[in-house]
Amino acid sequence: MVSILINSLAGGGAEKVVLTLLKEFKQAGVPVELVLLEKERFYDLPEGVNVHYLTEFDSIKNPFRKFMFVFISAMRLKKYVKEKDVKVVQSHLIRSNYINVLAQLFGGKHKTQIVNHMMVSFDKKRGFLGKANLWLYKQLYAKADMIVSISRVMKNDLDDFFRLKNKERHMVIYNPHDVDFIKERAKEEPEVFEFDPSKKYLVSVGRLVERKRVDITIKALAKVRETYPNTELLVLGSGEEMDHYKKVTNDLKLNPYVHFLGFISNPFSYLARADVFVLSSTDEGLPNIIIESMICGTAVVSSDCKSGPRETLNPESDIQKVLKDEIEVGEFGVLFPVKDEERLADALLYMLENDDARDEFVQKGLQRAEDFRSSKVAQTYIKTFGLDTPQTIESF
Repeated sequence: MVSILINSLAGGGAEKVVLTLLKEFKQAGVPVELVLLEKERFYDLPEGVNVHYLTEFDSIKNPFRKFMFVFISAMRLKKYVKEKDVKVVQSHLIRSNYINVLAQLFGGKHKTQIVNHMMVSFDKKRGFLGKANLWLYKQLYAKADMIVSISRVMKNDLDDFFRLKNKERHMVIYNPHDVDFIKERAKEEPEVFEFDPSKKYLVSVGRLVERKRVDITIKALAKVRETYPNTELLVLGSGEEMDHYKKVTNDLKLNPYVHFLGFISNPFSYLARADVFVLSSTDEGLPNIIIESMICGTAVVSSDCKSGPRETLNPESDIQKVLKDEIEVGEFGVLFPVKDEERLADALLYMLENDDARDEFVQKGLQRAEDFRSSKVAQTYIKTFGLDTPQTIESF
């Protein structure tokens, strides 16, 4: 049996990835169970999937308790692996990855596959906690039987950090997406907003946290409206930066043209009706929302942040390149320099002024999205469960 381990089913991209993989593994006939550290749940479980909890907590907030339960959970995982005769534990997110490897070090007989959803180098900027994580990475990640990174940039980052010699143990497999499900949801009517066919709409989707830098998009909108005054912005999501983004909107006198819609259970219906999806983050893993936008038939403009946008929108380019003072028209979308509202405005104007180019991005984006189809990604994972990395297994 295979078990998938993750912290909880709280809302997030990694959690969505796990649920998509569970569904595909079940359909492919792979015996699989879900193991959770905590009981917090935002998403529903796929039908027929059993879940095992390593703690009784809804969510562990206290840092000391969280640290202690890494070791307690590792011992419980070891016991669970023995009782269920688990052959492979695939884990997602840092804490679960630590627990997976520790359970094996404590005597668990399972093979460990850890999925890396972030750039290790990001932690170099995060003070004591970041340094502690870097130490744990070095102690534990390198001991895993297999590491999977969700982008090539992430893989290079981790290889450089560990100076891995046995690099065949480290693969790139992109996040899975249920393409048909997303397309069906995109056909539904929006819940709380009525689109005006005489206007152009930009859309931002995601948690309203600092690194998303939605304020850059709002400032760029002000410049775009000087040329296209019928352009408006929809902001889907909630979070701690909501009040700040509303203040930026108010200061720029854009209140009638920026619509904060809060959490939306079906963002795909909005993406499908927008003209351009905008991502203005300072850092990301492999942004699921870019791929979901392409599936919905929406042109994409994104910051050239580490690690996923360039790899998704212009995969034949140098993935180590970082834009400084210009936009880049890629094969599947347009990139702009991080935190550069002027260049973001240029990228948006390029999209709005060139209907043919925008339509071409839509068509190419639909083709690109097939690379992330969940059944295809799941089959790649299934081939790895022997963990002997045969030559027939290829990274995406």
